[in-house]
Amino acid sequence: LFCNGQVIDVFGDINVDGTGEPWDHLDGWAYRVSNTGPDGTTFVLGNWTFSGTNALDNETTNATAAIPFPIGTFSFACPGDMSFVCIQTIVINAPPFVDAGGDQIVCGGGPVNLAAVSDVDGSWSGGLGTFGDANSASTTYTADPSEIGTTVVLTYTTIDPDGVDGPCSGAVGTVQITFVPEADAEFSYDADEYCPNGVDPVLSHTSGSDGIYTYAVVSGGPTLALDPETGAIDLSGSDQGTYDVTNTVSGCGNLVISGVIDGPVTGGLPKAV
Repeated sequence: LFCNGQVIDVFGDINVDGTGEPWDHLDGWAYRVSNTGPDGTTFVLGNWTFSGTNALDNETTNATAAIPFPIGTFSFACPGDMSFVCIQTIVINAPPFVDAGGDQIVCGGGPVNLAAVSDVDGSWSGGLGTFGDANSASTTYTADPSEIGTTVVLTYTTIDPDGVDGPCSGAVGTVQITFVPEADAEFSYDADEYCPNGVDPVLSHTSGSDGIYTYAVVSGGPTLALDPETGAIDLSGSDQGTYDVTNTVSGCGNLVISGVIDGPVTGGLPKAV
């Protein structure tokens, strides 16, 4: 018996015919004794058991044989000082890295800039809007009109770094984009000049909404009786002068209206600056 080109066990004498020898088992069998061997290059007769010659003549099955072959009866107790070594090479692959960037709050629907960082390629997904280039780590996203006033979660997913047969899968990074509705602070008064003892200015909106109304003295003054919540002006409590009235709506902008309280009503529309 050879292992790696070296003889590790022998049976009988290679230089002897074997007929009539103690190990002769013509038409029979030879079986190694349990807990023996391998014996190297030396044949050890006592480590084997034999059926004798012609033991299996006229036998039809091993189960009914007078001297059956001892199938599967060999056992071997490993000595305490014996060890077995098996070496297998394993590889631990580096997982992919991805950072989809910091969360953002933007006014209106964008476009908003996206900048993912990863060591492998990937693509963007999520939302109802449109990407400038979904397959580019650095791209833009424009919100769908229905997303204004909501927070949208966008996902950057990397490719599988070691292929379908590898153990690693693609990495996933997410970023939250909050789209704040653009504030509309539009407003106007029914004139841009008023008489102190005349009819109070009438404020109206075409598209805007009330925010916080404030004023700044351009000349004269110093008091404009301005309701900060409604924008209503009480001329009887106001000093003559020119004032800038500002409507500030929480969100993305405000509007400034200039008006004069100095003489008779002249008509026309307030000026927006």
